[in-house]
Amino acid sequence: MTARRPEEATRALSASVRELPGVGPARERALLGLGVRTIGDLLHLIPRSHQDRRTFRRVADLVEGEVATLELEVAGTALRRSGWRRSVLEVTARDGTGTVALVFFNQPWRQDQFRKGARLLVSGTATRREGAWQIVGPDVEEAGAGEAALAVGRLAPVYPLTEGLGQTFLRGAVRHALDRVAGALVDPRPAPPDLPPGPMALPEAWREVHFPGDPASFERARARLAYEECFLLQLAMAVRRARVKLHEETAPLEVPDAEERRLRASFPFAWTAGQEGAAADLRRDLAAPRPMNRLLQGDVGSGKTAVALYAIALAARAGAQAALMAPTEILAAQHLATARAFGARAGLRCELLVGGMGAAARRLVREAAGWGEVDLVIGTHALLVEDVAFARLGLVVIDEQHRFGVLQRAVLREKGLHPHALVMTATPIPRTLALTVYGDLDVTVIPDRPPGRTPVRTTVTSEGRRAEVEERVRERLRRGERAYWVFPLVEDSEALDLPSAVGALEDLRKRVFPGFEVALLHGRQSPAEKAAALEAFRSGAAQVLASTSVVEVGLDVPEATVLVVERAERFGLAQLHQLRGRIGRGAGEAAAWFLAGPGRLGRRRLQALKRTGSGFEIAEADLAIRGPGELAGLRQHGLPDLRIADLAKDFDLLARARRDAFALVERDPGLTGKEAAPFLPALVERYGGEARLLEVG
Repeated sequence: MTARRPEEATRALSASVRELPGVGPARERALLGLGVRTIGDLLHLIPRSHQDRRTFRRVADLVEGEVATLELEVAGTALRRSGWRRSVLEVTARDGTGTVALVFFNQPWRQDQFRKGARLLVSGTATRREGAWQIVGPDVEEAGAGEAALAVGRLAPVYPLTEGLGQTFLRGAVRHALDRVAGALVDPRPAPPDLPPGPMALPEAWREVHFPGDPASFERARARLAYEECFLLQLAMAVRRARVKLHEETAPLEVPDAEERRLRASFPFAWTAGQEGAAADLRRDLAAPRPMNRLLQGDVGSGKTAVALYAIALAARAGAQAALMAPTEILAAQHLATARAFGARAGLRCELLVGGMGAAARRLVREAAGWGEVDLVIGTHALLVEDVAFARLGLVVIDEQHRFGVLQRAVLREKGLHPHALVMTATPIPRTLALTVYGDLDVTVIPDRPPGRTPVRTTVTSEGRRAEVEERVRERLRRGERAYWVFPLVEDSEALDLPSAVGALEDLRKRVFPGFEVALLHGRQSPAEKAAALEAFRSGAAQVLASTSVVEVGLDVPEATVLVVERAERFGLAQLHQLRGRIGRGAGEAAAWFLAGPGRLGRRRLQALKRTGSGFEIAEADLAIRGPGELAGLRQHGLPDLRIADLAKDFDLLARARRDAFALVERDPGLTGKEAAPFLPALVERYGGEARLLEVG
């Protein structure tokens, strides 16, 4: 959306809603509750739905309880008052087939609107009272209003509401907003002719998305506006990528072929084709004079950590240091154990830096990093403090990046001079979110799983079959297997009627698993308590680990073959898939039971986990069910929420917008030409204040 002069549209859209008729201080505050400050915000308040009020009925054809649209003539009015400031206005209206009473509570001022003989368009739910028809609180407009009709005789928009605002007011305010900006808005360029479900000019799209002539017009309008919104986002992403390529330089981390082959031989297993491809991507990026900015995405057990260690070893061989940041101390410790086992073969010096360490130990690691005496520092947020410095930081690896805010990632990267960055996640990301949240990153996907990983037999059942599940788990424990038992809460809560790890611990120990050891793990424990619980489970001293979702990522105990999740409907599907990834890591057959609470909807949602073991398919299902929200850290990423595009269904639109935006920046990297000029005001308005966030990725 832009103007003949781009700044003209910016001014029109950024004007306060107070400039609209009927918006005083009280309504301004109410609109703020909907996130509406400006006229542009109001136009972006897209209707949740449209009520079809195009078909008129006669009074004789009314059906009780159904919404009906009628054209009536006012026969008379009666105003009754009952108590202080209470009133009932009854308008008698008729057509040639009968009479209906229109009832308005506490709106005495409306009596003057209903002149005898006036013709009205009326829509509302018809009911019978003492044998006569009535409609309470109907939408009413004058007949013959034509284009001015907002709610009757057309598809009437239904907006999200908050206290102090009604549909009638919002419809009128949006119409005034459209009229106000109509003269300023023109297309920055014609819509792509192959845009599904068909091209539409932007000014027309803004009107049709609110007051469409038919459902097809609404969808064409929504698609046109969603495309433009996605285009601006992708334009920002493309500018970021071009900026890195043009202006940022870093030291190439090159390793001779013979040295690289020796590093690869340090891994005691054969790599999959997906790992081979990922390794090639990383080696090529590290050898370039521009900083790598790559997302490494793979399903549970796909071998991402091995590929990351390969990149870290390459950096070390080239004379650089690396930092690996994990979201939890548990995962950081797991990475340290893996890195040290690999480092013993590859000559990699590794240290750990987490908040739970003593001051003396932390100081030693900081000094080693500062003097360049360590190749890899693995840590949590403790890596971000100011007194952690590196002699020659060349590679930053962020694991499970959605757990970190974008500014935290910026701080870590600033500890080096444009270091290479590898962002990796085991949480499969839906295609639209990958293009939205990580659109400025190069993406590598490891699509396959290492050989030997066994499928997990998954059962979704109700809590009523708990006794059967408990017995099945006991049978497996008797065979020497181990089990995770996961709860939605750490401790019992008065506000939530949900089981907790702490609350259920004694029952698990005494009733469910007598004769077996049950360890407890959750995020509120001290580092020593967590380490003790993990060691007991790893060693087999404890056969059951009662835990929260803290075991979701990173924990690797091949002997664990059983997973039980209490009240599984309280978890996201992708999170449950991550939990399921904790088992099936060895040779034995693995089994997962998801216990769902009352309600068929929750159990039906969980069936996606039974249908497929693909995290990518599950991620798409999770997005469709839950929406983007926190699914992949969208809010943490620092970019504004998309207000029109639907990330659950608009992949084709987003992909088209991405192609067009990147092509524009390819032609004009600095956006200085005539083609880019119409987009600059909107681009700066929406993303200019977040330039630093766009630079981080």
